[in-house]
Amino acid sequence: MINYQAPYRGKYKISCPFGKKGSWAAGWHIGNDLVGLESKDIYAIGEGRVTSINAHGKAYGNHLTVLHPDGKESLYAHLSVIKVKKGQRVTKNTLLGIEGATGNVNGRHLHIEVHEGGWRYPPKNSTPQDCKWLLDIRKLLLEGENMDKKEIPQWQKEACKMVCETKSFTNADDWLKKVENAEIPTWGEIFGVLAKCL
Repeated sequence: MINYQAPYRGKYKISCPFGKKGSWAAGWHIGNDLVGLESKDIYAIGEGRVTSINAHGKAYGNHLTVLHPDGKESLYAHLSVIKVKKGQRVTKNTLLGIEGATGNVNGRHLHIEVHEGGWRYPPKNSTPQDCKWLLDIRKLLLEGENMDKKEIPQWQKEACKMVCETKSFTNADDWLKKVENAEIPTWGEIFGVLAKCL
């Protein structure tokens, strides 16, 4: 399973969500419209290969697709500039382009779609339930976040409690939260613990 990432480095907002009904050819919004709040650079959501550039109609403006190893294909539309070429291998660190306002748009944004098994436009008057091959990127990103959250072994939590009780730490709850959230302590905290244990 691929751990997908957001196409922006930094904060962004959703200006039009997946599945919203409207005047689109399918009768609903088959992707998500995103607006970068800190940066307009657009990165690949996962490793793969650029399969097309400007191949899916003028409404998308400057756009490209990336095929990922798990068979999903992501589309990035309305770019002001495209920075990759067809056939190019990309990673999560590959700059694909810059958010723009090309094609059929009301303002600057990124329109992003994710298709299972390759790009195809849904039939007119269909619904998201009819088109299971179209995926909401928000769900993919949530799955990726959950993959990053590794379960902390119980013995580590118990060891933290034992040290805190034995050495009478007044901030035992804080240390337990750090262990449970897999937070990295600062050097000051490390030396503070060592000093207490000497």
